[in-house]
Amino acid sequence: MPPKTRLKTAATATPVPQTRDAVNAAITEFGGLSTTLSRMELDMKDEMVALKAGYESQAEPLRQRQRAILTGAQIWGDAHREAETQGGRTKTIAFAAGTLSWRLTTPKVNITGVKDVIEQLEALGLENYLRRKPAEIDKTAIAAAPWGVADIAGISISQIEEFAIEPFGVSLLA
Repeated sequence: MPPKTRLKTAATATPVPQTRDAVNAAITEFGGLSTTLSRMELDMKDEMVALKAGYESQAEPLRQRQRAILTGAQIWGDAHREAETQGGRTKTIAFAAGTLSWRLTTPKVNITGVKDVIEQLEALGLENYLRRKPAEIDKTAIAAAPWGVADIAGISISQIEEFAIEPFGVSLLA
């Protein structure tokens, strides 16, 4: 026997307007609620800006003190680096409260004259430094194997050394 087709919809706990005028009134109410919610959201954002500004003004002297401590520690570390790092064999100086360290940033590939660089890479058969569809330079491949493109004009790879203080449990970069 085929299943019965249900003709009634399930009852809802939501009031359903019964006339055009009732639907119009519901739309008006909906618009009013949207306006109220927008005002509340703006008020909340205003309060958050004021709250954040208050905390930022309290935090700024602490940040300035951190920068001063970092600068002083870096000056001391640079002056004593040779002796404290066993002639440069390590990049960290350990203390009871934490460490001072020097670390290299991730290599950054800079390209000038993209079309010229693409042509040079293709002419030298270095397609492994290119991505296809459309042809573009694969900076990740260049950063991973920079020696392959060392002589190509328009490609430079930069890397800097950062100084860091790492109190136990916290990491702060210069």
